[in-house]
Amino acid sequence: MVNQRALKGKNLAGLLVAVLISLGVILCSMRIWEMDLNVPPGFTNDYALGAMLTKSIKQNGIMGLWRCETIGAPELSALADTPFLDLNYGLTMFAITRLVPNGNVACYVMYILGYALAALFMYLLLNRFTDRVLIKSFFSVAFAITPYHFLRGLEHLTLSHYFSAPVAVYLMLVIYGEDFSGVAPERYLRAKWKIAVLYASALLLGLSNIYYAFFGLMGMSLALIGKLVRQKKLSCLIREALPIYAALAGVVIGLVPKLYYSWRHGFNAGAVVRPLVSVEIFALKIVQLLLPSSNNRIGFLADLNRQYSQNATNVNENACATLGLIATVGFIIACAWLIGRLFRRDERKGALDDRMSIISLSILTILLYSMPGGFGTFVNYFVTQELRCLNRASIYIVCLSLCTCCLFSDYLAERLKSAGQRRLGAAALLLAGAFALYSEVPVNPSGLQDWAKAEDRVFRAFFAEMEAALPEDSMIYQLPFMTFPENGPVNGMADYEPALGYVYTDHLRWSYGGMKGRNDAAQALYIDEGMSRRFVKHIVEAGFAGVYIDVKGYADNGEAVIAFYSDELGLTPLATADGWLYFYNLSDVDVAAWDADAGAHFVSAFAARCGVDADVEKVDALAAGLVNRDEDTLDELWAWALKLGADDAETMDNRDFVLFLYNDLIGRDEPNPEHWAGQIDDGSLTRRQAFGIFLTCDEFRMTRGID
Repeated sequence: MVNQRALKGKNLAGLLVAVLISLGVILCSMRIWEMDLNVPPGFTNDYALGAMLTKSIKQNGIMGLWRCETIGAPELSALADTPFLDLNYGLTMFAITRLVPNGNVACYVMYILGYALAALFMYLLLNRFTDRVLIKSFFSVAFAITPYHFLRGLEHLTLSHYFSAPVAVYLMLVIYGEDFSGVAPERYLRAKWKIAVLYASALLLGLSNIYYAFFGLMGMSLALIGKLVRQKKLSCLIREALPIYAALAGVVIGLVPKLYYSWRHGFNAGAVVRPLVSVEIFALKIVQLLLPSSNNRIGFLADLNRQYSQNATNVNENACATLGLIATVGFIIACAWLIGRLFRRDERKGALDDRMSIISLSILTILLYSMPGGFGTFVNYFVTQELRCLNRASIYIVCLSLCTCCLFSDYLAERLKSAGQRRLGAAALLLAGAFALYSEVPVNPSGLQDWAKAEDRVFRAFFAEMEAALPEDSMIYQLPFMTFPENGPVNGMADYEPALGYVYTDHLRWSYGGMKGRNDAAQALYIDEGMSRRFVKHIVEAGFAGVYIDVKGYADNGEAVIAFYSDELGLTPLATADGWLYFYNLSDVDVAAWDADAGAHFVSAFAARCGVDADVEKVDALAAGLVNRDEDTLDELWAWALKLGADDAETMDNRDFVLFLYNDLIGRDEPNPEHWAGQIDDGSLTRRQAFGIFLTCDEFRMTRGID
């Protein structure tokens, strides 16, 4: 009894050491003592998406995973349509945001917690392989601090939440290696809590990130097939398949909000439409598994990765698939074992042989499915495009490879007879770990956050002033319009970057974030690139109180759109210190007081330009004629234009005349006026005809707000 209790205490101590070392490594890697956790790690792409989802969960509770009333204005955003399926992540973030008031701090806590959970669950898995605490602790830490974890980082929080991989391997081993009686393995019947753990683990796997759930189910199904072949009993499909059914139940539970929303509001086929070729682009490459990490601290090792990445095709997030030194050794052992097993003639059986066989076969199966042109391509083309980033299976290969290392290390330890040999073996293991720790764990340089702190100060000041200027629940239209999710960059504006408005405010509603194919009201309002009175009139009538402009989203860095709001509308902007973000308050813009036909604004300005004295009655009459494309109106406006010398060949050539049409009528520059000038040159058009074409074209009407 004493020995059993001592062993349990030693095992618990080993688990705590593994968790604490993993936490210590990430805290030192981040230089946590220098960091301000209130400052976000990034402001674009998946950093912004993660911050947006965290804010939605913090604001709306767990329902924030599926709907948010503060984005997608003037509607709410149906987030249930998205592929962000990871209920484990959502529940964990919900718990953290109940305790941590700041969303940025919650994201850091979530990320750091991922290292502890990875070590914890890996240690519990390795209990099935060895009783040696040092070996279990060592490989648990190796799993928690794998390069995959650092490379995914805070940008892919859901992927850093990968503790479900050892859960899946545990379930696979139970299905393959245990004799079932009823609903559980026979030896579990003496401890009912183990049955509860088994099915809770299966449910936990099903609720995890959809990629992790899928590859976990693949491993479990492989184990079931292996057992069916070995035992030749169809009853396996009933008893041993029960954990698979439990995991599938978890997947269904995670999908229930999406299924329910689709049932109530109709299926949204346009939410996320992905090209079929993406499964090839984001596939898993063996070379990327085995190459050292790109952030390896030993220069020539990092250069190996960089040289490949600079010369290879389709290098993207699959560069995060690096196994790391320790797992690479396990991968090679597993491959060698599988080859040897194929050529071995004897029929030796035993726990080691069975485990190594199922582990190595699982690695092979994942590779065959996830490689470019592999079986995953068939699924992507003919079943679903949801599972396209197959490189994410690499964390399962890391887990399986470390299990191989654990088995191999335990096998060697059994054959070390003397205490000296055992100490030498332990020293060799720790030395390999120290080398991997030094080379593969990045350490943030001092001052890494300086740029983020500066940006954060700018954004906080800008959005606080904006929020103070508007009533609560005011709606803001964001320019240029970007669809959600997965739009891709718009000029210099990165994907998900418009989410910053929502992240930095508490009492405003934002046009960005409406689900593609579902919440299209904001997109329907986006006309004239947001640069016409007609656009302003429509968004004000829809209830928007202002426009938010990210000038990086325009090819001219926003010169035209800023000129429209500042010069033509005469509004004073609120702008960030760096000049990238602008806000125009439309609360005092009385669009109802604008002339019934917006062409009056143009006629009045054109009269002043031509030096014509036109009273209000004349302006209104000509504006009405513009709306109706009346020829008499065009003749009179042409007569005004003649006062500028527009028909005088001595003062204006045809090219300059066309530029006059673009500048004074359309309101923009035209770098290539030769098309119209050529038609006037060859007599195809007169200047009067060209003048009339410009005054009646769609671009003129949109620019001038003529409906």
